[in-house]
Amino acid sequence: MLNPNEIITKPKDGDDVYLTIDQKIQTLLEDVMTQVEKNMNQHE
Repeated sequence: MLNPNEIITKPKDGDDVYLTIDQKIQTLLEDVMTQVEKNMNQHE
């Protein structure tokens, strides 16, 4: 729910934001997605 007392400030220009995930998780996801792609291509 929205808080009517919340103070919202407008964003200002600044530094870039870099989002990262754990290397093991990224590797696992890449391997799984590669397998999904292979399976999808076999069923076309």
